[in-house]
Amino acid sequence: MAATLDRWKCLPTVLLRSVIRRVPCEADRASVALVCRNWRAALATPPGEAPLLLPPQLPWLLRPLPGGPAFSCLFCSDGVSSTIHRFRLPDDARTARYFGSYDGRWAFAASRLADDAPMLLNLRTGERYSVPREFLPGIFRSSEPGASGAMTMLVATLSSAPDADGDPCVGAAIVRSAPFDGRSGHLQITFWRMGHQYAMPPYDLMMGGEPVDVVYHDGAFQFLTEDEHLYVCRPVFGQGGVLQAVEKGLRVVQKHWCRCRAYDQQPHVRYLVESRGELLMVVKASPASNEQRSPMWTFMVFRMTQIQTSNPYHMIYTWNMVPSLNGRILFVGLGCSRAYEVADFPGFKEGIYFLDDRDTRMNHTEPYPCSDNGKWSRVPPFVNHCFPPHQGESNYSSPVWVLP
Repeated sequence: MAATLDRWKCLPTVLLRSVIRRVPCEADRASVALVCRNWRAALATPPGEAPLLLPPQLPWLLRPLPGGPAFSCLFCSDGVSSTIHRFRLPDDARTARYFGSYDGRWAFAASRLADDAPMLLNLRTGERYSVPREFLPGIFRSSEPGASGAMTMLVATLSSAPDADGDPCVGAAIVRSAPFDGRSGHLQITFWRMGHQYAMPPYDLMMGGEPVDVVYHDGAFQFLTEDEHLYVCRPVFGQGGVLQAVEKGLRVVQKHWCRCRAYDQQPHVRYLVESRGELLMVVKASPASNEQRSPMWTFMVFRMTQIQTSNPYHMIYTWNMVPSLNGRILFVGLGCSRAYEVADFPGFKEGIYFLDDRDTRMNHTEPYPCSDNGKWSRVPPFVNHCFPPHQGESNYSSPVWVLP
């Protein structure tokens, strides 16, 4: 037995690397590196050499199970049912409320151990950044005794990874501000420079209803409204990289230009996702007569299109229906939607993976439903609940995608 183990430990580096390149799951590759010191050294990237070329990844589903989150992985299966991985997380992340994520295994979490204090946590490395929980002092504060400029972040995303080179990392969020001056805490939007103590004062959207989702696309944050208009918000930096202002523009959608915009079902949630350089809106809907307790979801995908007019200063926009996914795999979630190509993932088929957001995080209510996660496709049985085992409700968070 000892001789056999020694032979495995001495497996040639070139052969071991050839094997690891064929292991699709990141968690499984991490386990291989923990087998022994020789394997860990063989898989490390020598100085001056290019990193090992590894298979592309798909998102994990963060599932808020009792006792702490677990992660469902589609790679450790046949592409139909997922397998659960468990990782050791810091105590303040085990019962945190998760409200968004970003590429590189970054997740936004509000710690219950620190009075809902928000943070950006890397679930791979444990690195973390503080996220502002208040906007700039002295602005829009309540006149009521004891009130402050506090706000609750409900959905958040970033312009880039916080550890990436290049332009400063900016965060954007849909928030519910503390009531002030007799006004209720309605939904607003805000921005901050990562690493700074305060966020910019929250903005009301002037038309189109409240914000429902946000994505960073084409150098700007794009906010979708209830009425499917689009607010385009571009960060402006001053000296020293200070977030000085946000240039805001509104793309008003003319619905009468949309040939396929008359819903024959009840729209429930709307998401924004970037795919192939374009901005898509995914609408999750159910029959109008159907109760939310037993949904029969369907999904519609639309592409933002600019209509040509005779006046170059008058832009008309519309959402045109995309009749086919055309080789796309979409993962939709508030603040964390992503698009992938079927061609990059052998064995997978096109479809839309979705989260249980029947009681969306915009309501910020407990308990959070967590059982209705799955995949929708255009062929029967249409909806496949591919994230077993069945889970009921969570008392601390909604599910969220953890992005590779």
